[in-house]
Amino acid sequence: MSKLTLYADKIFSATDLNQRSGVVLDTAYENPVTIIRNEQHFALLRRETANCLSIKVEKTKTIVDAFSAAFRVLTKENIANSDSYAWLNIFDEDEIKDFIRELREVFSSVHHSDNSEDWDLIDAIIHEWEETSFAVRDPDIDYALAEMIDDVASGGILSK
Repeated sequence: MSKLTLYADKIFSATDLNQRSGVVLDTAYENPVTIIRNEQHFALLRRETANCLSIKVEKTKTIVDAFSAAFRVLTKENIANSDSYAWLNIFDEDEIKDFIRELREVFSSVHHSDNSEDWDLIDAIIHEWEETSFAVRDPDIDYALAEMIDDVASGGILSK
């Protein structure tokens, strides 16, 4: 699938669509086209292209929401418990900056991709950070992780 550029499409009239539908559809197979009828503009594009655009919009909204929440934490604005990103409150400034950096790097690497699995990396990173926040808040998990880190640091796990 070619790289999507919104509104860099070929324009056809409704008459073209009626008289040369094969040409219009062949063109729409490669890139979106605009059909104009009575001053109205219609988009014609492959279903896969529309799906890809929809995923990009959805994941970009997710990124913006995550960045917004992270910046609220950085500016010491406590996120309400009812907010879906309330779990970010548990992290310190450096950790929030790491979270932002990871999301930015993934977004930079996938924002031109038409592969929906690439875009799923955004949700995966957010999910990993959320799971980490649960572990940090649970004293039993926090204690177990601290012991594991101590074992690794002392070479205990590797020598067992």
